[in-house]
Amino acid sequence: MPLPNTIFPKKWIWCWAWKRAALFVILDDLLATGGTAEATAKLAKSLGAEIAGLGFVVELDFLNGRDKLKPYDVFSLLHYDK
Repeated sequence: MPLPNTIFPKKWIWCWAWKRAALFVILDDLLATGGTAEATAKLAKSLGAEIAGLGFVVELDFLNGRDKLKPYDVFSLLHYDK
């Protein structure tokens, strides 16, 4: 475990965190077509992550991005339908 105020390269911190986490939540500001979130989830799963869910601040419902994310729990704070 690193000591407080110790500086480590970002890559080391990323690997350290990745190996110790069981579940991941993917967070983003906007869910539009769902392509970015879908690609992020696929990449994380290919590296061995288990996706607990995806969260967004804003969802553009009229673009149906949630349809690409059916295998996952999805939560959005705000919904715009037009």
